[in-house]
Amino acid sequence: MNQINEIFMDDIESIDDESQNSFENLKKGVFSDDSEIRQRSFSKLAFFEYSEEIKNIFERGLSDNDELIRSDCIEFLAEFDLLDNLEKICELLDDPSYYVVYSCVISLAELNSHNERVFGLLVNKLKDRNLQSGIVLRIHYALYRLDPTYSIEHLLDCYSDSRDYRDRCAILSLLAEGIREEDIPFTKDKLDKIVNPNDFKSVLSEYDELLDSLG
Repeated sequence: MNQINEIFMDDIESIDDESQNSFENLKKGVFSDDSEIRQRSFSKLAFFEYSEEIKNIFERGLSDNDELIRSDCIEFLAEFDLLDNLEKICELLDDPSYYVVYSCVISLAELNSHNERVFGLLVNKLKDRNLQSGIVLRIHYALYRLDPTYSIEHLLDCYSDSRDYRDRCAILSLLAEGIREEDIPFTKDKLDKIVNPNDFKSVLSEYDELLDSLG
């Protein structure tokens, strides 16, 4: 970061209000040639009151060349339940970045859109044999959230097949966030059989928290 950009970053960091002047400075920041300045500007804009102009700014961020900025912009748009952005989010399911695909999948689940095209895209994504395990389990979670007929067994199978403790933690955490009431008895019974009592402490801690949430 050159000296001029360092001064600009200091100005961005000092913004602590939602005035029009601050807004204009942050708008300049999202067009900076420095990805750190762009990322911080987007981050601060997320705290401003929602407007059509802010939505348009974040939509532009979906095509940023920095993967973390694209990821952040997806999550911002999903947070505001902007279903008109569904097409853009679906397009980014094929993004080369793990972070972007991760944000797309989780955002589609949070948007709770009963859209047949979304189901199809997520199911088709599972056919990719090179897909990271963390993305696979989150796609199953999204399908479970979006489709009332989708079996929770898919997520539990992910747990059984997992070779990464971080994935096991993630599955247990996702189950704690949203599980259908009718699936609770089966899930408890299944996990009782497949959770290894000698697993990592972090996994067992997530398991205890899940059981507490299920009652």
